[in-house]
Amino acid sequence: MTMPDYLYDGIMNKTVYFTYVDSGSYSIGYKMEFMRNKPDHVTDVLFLKMIPLYDIKCEDNVFFKFNLNLKIYSSPLLFFEDEVKAQNYVNEKKSNNMNIGLPIYDSFIIENENTCFTNLLNLSYFFKCLQMMEITDILDPEYIFQTINIYREMKLGIIIMPYIDCISGYKLYRPCISSTRIFGSFFNPSLLIDDIENKEIKSNDTFIFIQVIHHIIQLYKMKCIHEDLHLGNFIINRDEIITNQAFDKEGKINPIFMGRVYIIDYGNTCIKDNFDKEVKRCVIRKNKINKDFSYDPTNIAHIIEIIGRKIVYDGYNHETKQMTMEWYLYDWFFNVFFDKNIQIKTNIMDNLIFLLKDFIRGVNELNNGLEYTVESTPIKPSLCCFSLLI
Repeated sequence: MTMPDYLYDGIMNKTVYFTYVDSGSYSIGYKMEFMRNKPDHVTDVLFLKMIPLYDIKCEDNVFFKFNLNLKIYSSPLLFFEDEVKAQNYVNEKKSNNMNIGLPIYDSFIIENENTCFTNLLNLSYFFKCLQMMEITDILDPEYIFQTINIYREMKLGIIIMPYIDCISGYKLYRPCISSTRIFGSFFNPSLLIDDIENKEIKSNDTFIFIQVIHHIIQLYKMKCIHEDLHLGNFIINRDEIITNQAFDKEGKINPIFMGRVYIIDYGNTCIKDNFDKEVKRCVIRKNKINKDFSYDPTNIAHIIEIIGRKIVYDGYNHETKQMTMEWYLYDWFFNVFFDKNIQIKTNIMDNLIFLLKDFIRGVNELNNGLEYTVESTPIKPSLCCFSLLI
C-alpha cells in the first residue's frame, strides 16, 4: 500500500492515533502512532504535517480555521511543492550519513473533490475521520467545514516524516531571549560568545549552537540557503549522540555534548540556480564596499558573511532606514558574528573554526573515521565588513 492508503486504512480501522504537537503560521503538526499494521519502511511514530493550500492567488486573509483560536494561513501550492523539493534535495545531498533535515516518507495533496485516497472522497470526509482518531481534541468540525465551504478551492498538503521527541531553539535559548522586538536587541549571545572566545564548550547551549552553524555551513556547501532560520526552525533531540565528544576518557557520557540538531521547514529555501543568484547578488554588493574582496566558497568566514549579508539585505528597509518588522527573529545569528558597526568579529570566526574542527573530529570518530573536513583560509578583517546601507 501507499502511505495515503496506510493513513486511510489506519483511520477507518482505528489503528492510528493522532496527538496534536504544535502549529505555526502556515502549518499544523500531529504525532501519528500505529497500533498495528504499520508500514515496514517507516519509524514506529510518524509526524504528520498539514499545510492549507490555495492554488489561486493566496491573500493574507485566506486561512484555515481548525478551532476558535487556531487558524493557519494558507500557502500557494507552489510553496508546498518547493518545500518538498528542497527537503528531499537536502537529504539526498547529505554527507557522512548525517541528516541535517528529516527525511520525507511521503507527501501528497488532499482536495475537496478527487484525492489520492482510494476511498476517501474529499477534504471534509478526511477531517471527519481524523477528528474521530485525534486524541487531543483540537479539531472543531464547525470551523473546519465552514472554511472548506467558503474556500471551495482549498487543498491540504500532507508531509509525513519521522517523529522526533524534541525541543525547539526557542525553548533551548529562552534565557538569551529578551522582550525587545528590535533587530539586534532580541537575542543576547554573551554566554555563547564567552565559550567561543575561550575555545571551550562549557554548556550544552554552545554545543548545540556549534552544531547549528555546522549544519548551516553544510547546507551552503550543498548550494542551499534556508532563508527562514529563526530559532523555531531548528529542533533538538536531547537523547541522541552525534559526536565522540559526548564520551569522557572512561566512556561515561558528558551531557554537555548530548543532542542532535535537525533543521526543519524548507518552504522558503533557495537551492541550486536560485542559490547562485542570491550569492552573486551578495558578492556584488560586497565588492562595491571592498573592491579587493575575492569570494571563496570554501572559506568559512565568507560563508558566514554571505549569510549575514543576506539577512541584512532581505530585511533592511531603505525608506525607513530600519530593519523590517519581525526581522528580530534572525538576529540570533547576526549578533554572534557581527559587532554594532556591522563588522564581522574575526576572533570569533577563528575560534569558531577551531570548535567546528573539534566537533567534526568527534563526528568522524563516532562514524569510524569517515572523511569530513572544514575548509578555511586565513581571515583578513578588511575582507569581512559591510555596511547596513546596501
